[in-house]
Amino acid sequence: THNLEQSFSLNFLNLNKKSEVNPDFLWEIAKNGILIWGSPGIITTKTVLSALKPKILCSYSFKELDESSKRNIIRKLYKNKNSLIDEKNEKIAPGVILIEGEKFEQVEELFSKYNLRVYTVKKIWIR
Repeated sequence: THNLEQSFSLNFLNLNKKSEVNPDFLWEIAKNGILIWGSPGIITTKTVLSALKPKILCSYSFKELDESSKRNIIRKLYKNKNSLIDEKNEKIAPGVILIEGEKFEQVEELFSKYNLRVYTVKKIWIR
């Protein structure tokens, strides 16, 4: 192994078999990555990428959690200075958030910490 400051992965696309493209490829490139070499126009246009942003629509339920865990997770999500979620802009309904793709990893870690297993995730593109 190498001690690299930034991790990386290589992804290849066989232009003769476009149907075999990993559906998460474009999502990961837009959310985390940089296309070093290739022709992204084959998959999507620059106009689409510049107009749309990768977001996560997440619905969750705290019903399985005890009161202490519920209060702690709500505090960390919404109610303190370092909260993960902007309640006014990212909480769209009780138990439903719409957040930037890269933010979800932190939310998922919080859910895992409190053993929250009742949640669904949809990857979407939005303006």
